[in-house]
Amino acid sequence: MLVLALPVTAQAGWTQQQLHIYQAMPLIFPKRYTQARQVFWCESRYDPWARNPSSGAIGVPQFLPSWIPYFRERGLVIDGGHWWEQLVAAHILFRASHFTWRQWVCQPR
Repeated sequence: MLVLALPVTAQAGWTQQQLHIYQAMPLIFPKRYTQARQVFWCESRYDPWARNPSSGAIGVPQFLPSWIPYFRERGLVIDGGHWWEQLVAAHILFRASHFTWRQWVCQPR
């Protein structure tokens, strides 16, 4: 289990996109946004274009490529830097996992 601390507040030097992603967390994960911020900072540093070279995992939540067709069938495009849809899809997985973070390598404190 990998656990990395996340700054409590947005940091100087962040891109506008990182800031938008950080600010969107309470909208998508209303009761667990602090945990979501920790997990996704650890996974991708809030980079919707992040790609893990060994697993092929993509986006802010680092979805494995096998999830792309599943979410496309449900109208969500999680590849191509679509960070809002990536977060919505991550919340779907989070709920399906009984509100746990077991789908991710990084875990909240």
